[in-house]
This record gives sequence, C-alpha cells and structure tokens, in this order.
Amino acid sequence: MARPTSMLALSSVLVAWVLGGCALADDHRAVTSPQVQHNAYVNDKQRRDGIAAQEELLSDGVASKSDYIAAIGNLERCLSRGEISVINHGWNPVNGQNILLWFRNEEADDEVVGAWADQCEKAHLVLVAEKYQEQKRPVMEPLLRRHVTACLRGERAPTSDSAQNLPDLLRRAGEKHKSDVLDCVRKATAELYPDAPVPVG
Repeated sequence: MARPTSMLALSSVLVAWVLGGCALADDHRAVTSPQVQHNAYVNDKQRRDGIAAQEELLSDGVASKSDYIAAIGNLERCLSRGEISVINHGWNPVNGQNILLWFRNEEADDEVVGAWADQCEKAHLVLVAEKYQEQKRPVMEPLLRRHVTACLRGERAPTSDSAQNLPDLLRRAGEKHKSDVLDCVRKATAELYPDAPVPVG
C-alpha cells in the first residue's frame, strides 16, 4: 500500500516543526505494532554502513541539496530490498526544508511498509535531513504564499506580502487568527498540490 512519510521518524514534533520552522520533518507514516517494528528489516551491518555513509556526506559540516538527494538514493536502495518504491513529491512548499515522499508496496500491509520506512530512514537519511533542516531557514513557495495571503485577506485576518514563511504569517496574524492562517495554508496546499502529502499542522 502507499504510505506518505516523513524524511524523519518522529511524529511527536510535527506541530513544533511546522510552526517553528525548525525541529523535524512531517510524519504521516503508519503507526506500527511493536511486533512489526521489532522485525529487523535493516540488519546491524546495513545500519552501520548507512550511518557511515551519512557521516561521510556530512564530513564537511554541511548538508547540501546534493547530499540530501544522495541520502534519498541510499534510502531507495534500502527500501528496494522490501520491494518498496519511493515516490518523490519534491521539496516541501510550506518551508522548503525537506523533500516529501510516499513509500509504496501495494502487496504489503501499511504497518510493514511503515516499519521498513522507519528503519531505512534511520540508517540512511535522518542525520542528513536533520542537518539540512537545522541550517536552512524556512521559506514558503511564492505561489503558495500568494494564495495564503489572498485567503487571509478574504478572512479579514492581518497579513503581509513581506511574510516569507509560516512563522512570519502566524506572527503577523496574531493568536486570534492562528486558526485562520493554518486553515488558509491547508486550503491552498490542497488546491495547489492535491497529490502531495504536504503537512501543515
């Protein structure tokens, strides 16, 4: 089955990441049972080799876009062992800090796909994705930003054309209009990116 997923494996920080533009990436993976999660889809050697490859990509202290893409290539090779394909939806339009992926195996249960994704991400992607997000300021796609600000004006919520990201929009709108901002972002992402797993919070 298809499973939208994060570039990282911690769903508990989703809201903090979306609102703050830092922390970790979106997570829409299946919640796997302890029994399924206990299965070692990535063995110890594969995990060590994967982490070593991430550390090599980060050896200069910087996570570049090419490093990120290389790590996704390693992730794809890991998942291919479970006959799980990766559908790349490109950079997250809400903040530009991570790449949105779906994991797909039509013959496998969501829990199994989720467990494979979790283990392969930890081995091949987490370190690079974390570093990239740490060093990159969140910036919303201009087209999405224009749709959101137009929506907010329609809702009579305070906004500004100079806002560059979701935290900017939330600060400008104020606590009273926080829900308006999030609703407008959800509506705009659904309209502009109907097939992509875009997290909003």
